[in-house]
Amino acid sequence: MKIRETLAVLEYWKGDSQLFISLSPPFGVTLEVDRTVMGDTLTRSALSEHEFRTASSEVGEILLNILNGTEERYVRGSGRENVDILDSGSHTSQEQREADVKAVKSPLYDDYLQRRYDLKKSSKAPSFNGIDWDVKVKRFDSNFDDFQPFPYATLRLSFQRSKRGTADSHRFPLNTCGL
Repeated sequence: MKIRETLAVLEYWKGDSQLFISLSPPFGVTLEVDRTVMGDTLTRSALSEHEFRTASSEVGEILLNILNGTEERYVRGSGRENVDILDSGSHTSQEQREADVKAVKSPLYDDYLQRRYDLKKSSKAPSFNGIDWDVKVKRFDSNFDDFQPFPYATLRLSFQRSKRGTADSHRFPLNTCGL
């Protein structure tokens, strides 16, 4: 895996305000960038899109441990295989895993990110963690003989579910908004 090259790209995007770190406590951290920006940058680098996505997923896992305050457990190897994600899957020591955490923390972690994470983590309401949209043209409807094509859009919002057994576990978050 090419984590070090991925970290260099992520640091560049962060400095250029192109990187968005999406937080979904306690489930995950994803690193988002515009598809055009990603394509342009990756064509100039030694990374394929697959290598980048795989490596950035691993970087997100380490960043989640940092934000949760569990990087010590990660360094000790608790709850994860003793595999160095920064060195193509070879077995590593605690010292190497500690260096891996520092390699991720240095360019990506800051107090603002920690405050965002803590706020989302302490929020009692479900939070949105994804949006998907499509614009289409409807060309035919079997209920109408004389049908004129028209464009329309669909929107899907995904959200982080509440824990089962809580008062809000049965409610959809848009109900709160009156939609």
